[in-house]
Amino acid sequence: MKKLRAKKGDNKEKTYNAFEIFRKSVKYCEGYRLIIVSCVICCAIAAAVGVVIPIVASRIILQITDGLMTQVLYSAFVVMLIHFADAAMRYMRERSLDKLKVGMLFGLQQALVREMLKMEAAEIDKMGTGKIIERLTSDIDKVASIYQDYAFWVAYVVTNAGVLFAVLVLSKEMFYLSLVIAVACFVVSRMRIKRLTNTRKILRASRDERTSMVTEIVRGFRDVKTLNAGEAIARGVGRKVRETSDQEYGIYATNRRFRFLELVVYNSSEFVYLAFGCFLFSQNLLTIPAFIIVYNYLDRIRDLFYGLTQIIDDNEQISISGNRIFEIIENNVYHKEHFGSTKADHLDGDIVFRDVKFSFGKKQIIKGLSLHIKANQKVAIVGKSGAGKTTIMSLLTRIYDADEGDILIDGIPIRELDRDSLRGNISVVTQQPYVFNYSVKDNLRLVKPDAKMSEMREACRLARIDDYIMSLPNKYNTILGEGGVILSGGQKQRIAIARALLMKAKIILFDEATSALDNKTQSEIQEAINNLKGDYTLVIVAHRLSTIIDSDKIFVIEDGALVDSGTHRELLERCSTYKSLYNKDEKEIST
Repeated sequence: MKKLRAKKGDNKEKTYNAFEIFRKSVKYCEGYRLIIVSCVICCAIAAAVGVVIPIVASRIILQITDGLMTQVLYSAFVVMLIHFADAAMRYMRERSLDKLKVGMLFGLQQALVREMLKMEAAEIDKMGTGKIIERLTSDIDKVASIYQDYAFWVAYVVTNAGVLFAVLVLSKEMFYLSLVIAVACFVVSRMRIKRLTNTRKILRASRDERTSMVTEIVRGFRDVKTLNAGEAIARGVGRKVRETSDQEYGIYATNRRFRFLELVVYNSSEFVYLAFGCFLFSQNLLTIPAFIIVYNYLDRIRDLFYGLTQIIDDNEQISISGNRIFEIIENNVYHKEHFGSTKADHLDGDIVFRDVKFSFGKKQIIKGLSLHIKANQKVAIVGKSGAGKTTIMSLLTRIYDADEGDILIDGIPIRELDRDSLRGNISVVTQQPYVFNYSVKDNLRLVKPDAKMSEMREACRLARIDDYIMSLPNKYNTILGEGGVILSGGQKQRIAIARALLMKAKIILFDEATSALDNKTQSEIQEAINNLKGDYTLVIVAHRLSTIIDSDKIFVIEDGALVDSGTHRELLERCSTYKSLYNKDEKEIST
């Protein structure tokens, strides 16, 4: 069986500009077309208001200087009505944009989580939690806010463009000067944005690493405490925070330098504007009322192109965030899992490995492994640490794909089975099974959303955990805390066994499930496992050989290869590797 993954370089990174991200992301909001149409209408009305108000306002100033107070009142009343209409349109626009943002947040996060769960395990290992968390939170939030930002700045630009039009009506000469000033402000702001683009990309990567580090600390804070490693961890976090802070300071410094330059241009332009106005007045080319109006509009003229630079700046940031999201959603960079199309609602659980080889990087882990596990057998896989036992489990569930050879269930190559047929018929109980921060019943319903309470209780009774659950204050409605913090290791494993029973997986894999438990808890887990014997194919990776001596068959793995197989008694008689492992286990138990 050849490994089902693209060669390195097959997935070429494709980048999208802000408009393409705009077009792609909006589709994740249900009913987005109607929302966008209403936003466009509201923005168009706001833009019209932005053009009309400066013209009417300039007329009011002229009417005041001419002493036409009746017309001033009439014009002021018209302005008030226009502002009321503008306020109503703003309310409608913001309501539509809020709906769009919330819809996009939901749609993009759902899509990203689904695609992330399809990624190969090796890609997630390489990627790290920080990149995933940052994409799910800050990147998606930035992209979802794109329309609110655009709507604000487009309205801002159009409104100030209306002011520019009013200046054109009053004085062509001042209009041309206004354009020159606005362009000068735009050029300086554009230089600032170009400088910041690459720095922001580096900063995002640094924040990913910082988030990964903090996540690791939160997950392992108990070990940090017991190892008294708090100071060392704090120093490591301090170095990463300092690195990120230095990059953020670099952005602030760039902003600060260019803001200074912008202020120089900004303040110089006021002197030039007034001097040129005085010159035009001296040449009888500009009246005093017109001079007053255009001078009052100077700030808004300078802000016209500032709004354009903000749109460009948003484009750059959205392009960075959007590409980080869509490189996962659209499979442009990271390898995704590929399953077959064969559907099998029920499998008996007969497993065959045929000359299977697997390498992790350059190191070969599994070396031509062949074995046969009959349906409904209880078998064990034993060997020294690092022999490849857990890797065998990962190959069977297709967490990793074999480089060569075939793995079959009921005679069907697992590469031909669809995802539900393969993973819906296999359940894994690990040494530290993950329990989510949900209630007991919601943790159980992860594998069967429509499970009835009677089904859940029966599964928990067989897993020897029902009595404990019923002793909790809220019984099956009790919230278990992050990582199942209120449960012991053995109780988490019994919850995992109950989930396996509830999902009715025909094959149940136990990966070192009792290695870290005390004797009493180990005995309870063994009792739960024995309840399953004969009805399920049970595959147990064991460290304590005393727990698997009653297995129908035991496979001895050494250095990624099968060295022998048989019952406990048979292996003691003929397999030196097994005998050595067993004697070592007996010695540890006795001490």
